[in-house]
Amino acid sequence: MKRSTAVLPVLIALFYAAGCATDRCAELFKLHVDWRGGRANLENLRDISSTGRLSVAGLDGPLTLVQQKDGYRKVEYDLKAVSGREFVTPEGGWEVNESGQLDAMDRTKLKQERRHIAEAFEPRLLEGEPVYIGTEERDGQTWEVLRFLDDQDYVDFFIDPSDGAMTWARSVKDGRTSWDRFENWRTVDGVRIPFKTVSTPPAPAPATTVTWNDVRINTGLTPADFDCRDIGRKVVSFVGDDEWIPLTLYRDRYIYVPCVVNGVKTEALLDSGAGITVLDKSLADQLGLVEKSAVTARGVQGKQQAGLTDGVDISIGSVKLENLTVAIIDLDDLTKHFARSMPVIMGKELFNRAIVDVDYPNERLALHDVESFDYQETGHSLEMHPTRNGKRLVELRIEDNSPALFQIDTGGGNIDIFDAYTREHRLLEGRKRVSTCYGGGVGGMAESKAATLDSIEFAGYRIPHVPAAFSPPGEGGFGTADYAGNLGGAILTRFRIIFDFTRNRLHVEPGPDWQTRPFKINRLGISSDYVDGHIVVQHVALGSPADKAGVKPNDVLEAVDGLTLNEDNWSTTVTDASRRPAGEKTIIRLADGRELTITLRDYY
Repeated sequence: MKRSTAVLPVLIALFYAAGCATDRCAELFKLHVDWRGGRANLENLRDISSTGRLSVAGLDGPLTLVQQKDGYRKVEYDLKAVSGREFVTPEGGWEVNESGQLDAMDRTKLKQERRHIAEAFEPRLLEGEPVYIGTEERDGQTWEVLRFLDDQDYVDFFIDPSDGAMTWARSVKDGRTSWDRFENWRTVDGVRIPFKTVSTPPAPAPATTVTWNDVRINTGLTPADFDCRDIGRKVVSFVGDDEWIPLTLYRDRYIYVPCVVNGVKTEALLDSGAGITVLDKSLADQLGLVEKSAVTARGVQGKQQAGLTDGVDISIGSVKLENLTVAIIDLDDLTKHFARSMPVIMGKELFNRAIVDVDYPNERLALHDVESFDYQETGHSLEMHPTRNGKRLVELRIEDNSPALFQIDTGGGNIDIFDAYTREHRLLEGRKRVSTCYGGGVGGMAESKAATLDSIEFAGYRIPHVPAAFSPPGEGGFGTADYAGNLGGAILTRFRIIFDFTRNRLHVEPGPDWQTRPFKINRLGISSDYVDGHIVVQHVALGSPADKAGVKPNDVLEAVDGLTLNEDNWSTTVTDASRRPAGEKTIIRLADGRELTITLRDYY
């Protein structure tokens, strides 16, 4: 009895405090809703049209934002160096790219944009159930704070207790905090709207200031005001009938096709993972192209400076791409590692407006007109999901895990599994054989872990014993947690792959040996580059035959199996020797005089 008597006052105090907080929450919430214009006016809000200016990272320019409550949004801005046009409807989202084409908006951004639409029409004030947090000091003033929960995330409104006004909002998402400061509130047709907002996202992203000159509500916007079907230039045109174009599969997986750039015959590496078409600086110089602005290109392992220029025409077979805006990048280092020049990396601009039909087993390519294409074959079809910069993701199952999204990348060489997904699913824990490998692209090279997966399933086709690279964390495209990895030529070459970006469909037809063809893997363990006239070892795989034999990075290779290496033959010679069957021997001679006989084997 004594114990119950002691607890009772505490319980009474707790219930009393909770009741007081609930009462104050309701009072403060109503005070703020009334200050904003009242429930009736907020419920009647159907559309908002705003014009003003956007300032971010030292750039400034005009901004137009038009939104409709039923899920429509249109944004247009021009910051001189950067401009954009974005459209969102209940059916999807689109944005105009550097060449004036209409790109599908990536799913992460589309989700964010739809959240912006919802927030613009104040669902928290109409349907929200806030929690009273108490008082908090900010900017020299005491505010009372209302918290709106969204699963593990939340938004805090900082309310002036005297009149219900709000100047600050704090958002916490995935443990990261951002702030919005609202200034110059004005009443528009009964609804109070901030005419200036300063948004400070988590570092290192820069703060953004939006200042409206004019805001109008309920002007009667309809879905037709957001129709973007005729927006964007028709960059791609067909000047003849469909035809099969012979392609070259370099290293059995990278697609090279002949092309003409501004009248000059050359070749292009076809890359569905390239967010913009790239010209090597040497070709750009040959064509007399001048960089008109500078950007940072986000590559596989990091970032690299690039220039942008326009007025580029590219012809591939019967297809012509006109007045493209392209990136100019010095690919010299990548070319040396690749041991083949890449004058052009042909990216999404071709995929956006042509059906790209890659018949890997027969080493040929066809480009079909989107308007007349109708898939009638017998392969499997699957959905593609737009992601950053107009690239596409498809579902892939790794071993017995649930399907995950991987970028489909004709310019990729392997299956690369990104660090976040690897750690989440503990893919490397308990594996008997884990080694290392070396690779990369625009942005640089890096070491990854290497192991063999029991199986993967792609488009309904299950493939056993698949070698994979497990990328390290980093700033490059492979450092993202937005999707699980990168699906490259090691798998794609087993199929005929038909890309239909306009309908977000991928058609996959199996080749004759799609399941039984052995993977060509490096059984020696050496990765090398041509550097200053020498073939220099860049990486030695952990536990590989080369590692066991004592080969080290920076060793210089002079000969393989009696053949002296030079600039023309080194890549093919080293690659072919590395890929021979397990149990065979290869002899390498190093510049320091060592001659090593190494037995090849599977080491991961």
